[in-house]
Amino acid sequence: MEQLNYVAFYIPVLFLFVGMEWLWAKYKKQHVHAFNDSVMNICCGVADRLFDVFYVVISLFIFSTIYEHYRIYTFPSTTATWLLLFFVADFCYYWYHRCGHTINFFWAAHITHHQSEYYNLTVAFRLSGFQAINRTLFWCFLPLVGFPIPMIVSMLMIHGVYQFFLHTQFVGNLGILEYVLVTPSAHRVHHGSNAQYLDKNYGGTFIIWDRLFGTYMPEKEPVKYGLTETFESQNPYWAYVHYWQDLYQASTYLPNLSSKFKLLWDTPTRHAMIMMENAEKKVPSNSINKTLSLLVPSAYITVQIVCTLGILMGMGLFKTYLAQLPLTISFYLGAVVAFAALNCSLLARPKRWRWQLEYVRLLVSAAILIFCSSLVFSSDILLLIIPTISLLCVVCIAWAIYLQYPSLPTKQPA
Repeated sequence: MEQLNYVAFYIPVLFLFVGMEWLWAKYKKQHVHAFNDSVMNICCGVADRLFDVFYVVISLFIFSTIYEHYRIYTFPSTTATWLLLFFVADFCYYWYHRCGHTINFFWAAHITHHQSEYYNLTVAFRLSGFQAINRTLFWCFLPLVGFPIPMIVSMLMIHGVYQFFLHTQFVGNLGILEYVLVTPSAHRVHHGSNAQYLDKNYGGTFIIWDRLFGTYMPEKEPVKYGLTETFESQNPYWAYVHYWQDLYQASTYLPNLSSKFKLLWDTPTRHAMIMMENAEKKVPSNSINKTLSLLVPSAYITVQIVCTLGILMGMGLFKTYLAQLPLTISFYLGAVVAFAALNCSLLARPKRWRWQLEYVRLLVSAAILIFCSSLVFSSDILLLIIPTISLLCVVCIAWAIYLQYPSLPTKQPA
C-alpha cells in the first residue's frame, strides 16, 4: 500500500466539484455547460494527463540534472524557502503564460485552453500536452537558482489545483482580494475575446504581476468566451495541432526562410496574423452542435468517459508497480486511453459512421486489456478477469448497436 500514488485521487475529487457546479447551474437555471463542449474539454484533459504520465519522467530528469550540476545556490527546506518559492514559481508562470499569448510558437500549444466558448470547471481540463514542454523551459529557472526538486513538484501541483478553481462563473468580485490574487473574476477576463480583454491577466496565483507590468484589466462588461476566430472541431488531437497547420499555411505566403522562421516568434496579433486568416480558410473544420444530438445519448458517452478516467487514474495510482513491469504495458494502456479520448469526443457529433469506429475501439481496448492482464496477473485471477472484460465488451457493443438502431422494425403479430 505504501507504493500507491494517492495523488491520483485528485481526479475523482476534481470531478466531484465539476458535478457540484453542474448541479448548481441547474438550480440557478444558468446555461454554463454544453454537453458536447464539456466532453471535448474532458477528452483534451485526458490526452494531456496521458502525455504527462510519460513526459513527467523527462521533466524530472531535466530538473534533477540542472539542480545537481548547475544550481547557483542551495535553498534549505524551511518555511521561508516555501514562501519564496511560492512567489518565484508564480513569477515564472506569469512570463510563461504571457509568452504563451504573445509568441506564435508558444501560442500554438496554449491556444487549446482558450477554444471553448463556455466557461466552467471543465475548461480547466482543456490543456495541450505540448504546454508541459513549454512550462519546463520556464520552470528550469527554479532548480537553477537552487530550489529542491520535491519542493518544486509540490509547489507546481498547488499552483495547478488553485488555477482549476478559477474557471467558474459562480464566484463574483472578491473585493480587496482582487488587488492581490488572481480570482475567478480576473481569470474570466483572461478568457474573454472582447477587444479590451485580449492579452490581459496572465497571473496564475498573484495578480500583482499584471498590475506591475501593465497587463491587468478588471471585469467590467460581460465576457465573450473563446477565440476571436471560432474553433469548431470536436477532435481533441486536431485541437492540439491546428494552429501549427495555420502557421504552416501562413508560411507559404512568406518569401524566404528567414521570414518563415520569424513567423514562429512573431505575435499572433501582428501582420503575420493577416496571412494566418487567409491560411485558416484552408483548414477543414466541422461545426459543433451546441446541444447533444439524440443520435448518441449522453449516458453512453458518460459511461465511456468514466471508464477511461478509471484507467487513467489506475495508471497514476499504480505507477510504481507499472514501472516494475515491461514498458510495453504502459504504452498499451496509454493507447487505450488515447483512443478513448478521441472517440468519446467524436461520438458527441451526429455522424453515424462514428459508431463503427466505436466498435473497433471497444474490441481493440478489450484485446489490449486482456493481453495486459495475461502479462501481469496469475492464471487463477485470469479465470475471472478475462471473462469479465470480454463480457463488458460484449455488453458495450450490444448497447452501442441498440443505440445506433433505436427504431429497428419489430415483427407484427399475425
